[in-house]
Amino acid sequence: MAKSLLQVQDKRKLTPVLNKVDEYTGISFRSNFSFAVAAHVLKGLKRPETKTVTTRFLSTCIDIGAKQNVGPHLLGFLSCLLPVLGKENSHLRVLLSPADESQPEPHQYLISDTLVKTDEDAVLLYTFLIVTLQVTDFDHEKIFIYETLKEGIEQSPEVFPLSYELLLPKMSQVISLGSNKSMIDAVLSITRTMFSTLSLIHI
Repeated sequence: MAKSLLQVQDKRKLTPVLNKVDEYTGISFRSNFSFAVAAHVLKGLKRPETKTVTTRFLSTCIDIGAKQNVGPHLLGFLSCLLPVLGKENSHLRVLLSPADESQPEPHQYLISDTLVKTDEDAVLLYTFLIVTLQVTDFDHEKIFIYETLKEGIEQSPEVFPLSYELLLPKMSQVISLGSNKSMIDAVLSITRTMFSTLSLIHI
């Protein structure tokens, strides 16, 4: 199924079908295929009865896509799967890290130059992760996402203002509840960088 889905982009006869899906969902399969797929299967990762099969599906999509090369076309799949796997991602580590390079922390894969090549890639990544925060109840996923956003805003501060409206309420909730130090530290770091960037913009 995953192989057939990835080949959809190359089948002109399916373009009308994809256009209808795009119109119905508001997500573009033609311009951002991996993020469109990720958005549709995200709920499957949050339900115990479908989590295993959804994880396998995303892993298969990544395996197939990586046979061509490792690049932005995998970003949507990875942004959906890596927060769930966390450090339990030995297969993806081998896939994403060249043999002669040290392996970074899991969240650092998502903001690497290999996967994020343009501002559009960055905006899609950060927006998708922030949307994921709205639907996850697991601290390890939230910490992964906030750690990614913390490094992401330091790396690409110019693209983050587009995401502030979605992100601020979630960060306020983390601070007010104050239950997880790692999460709070990441949120405070994001906040400092955010206000520093805004100050520079308005100078």
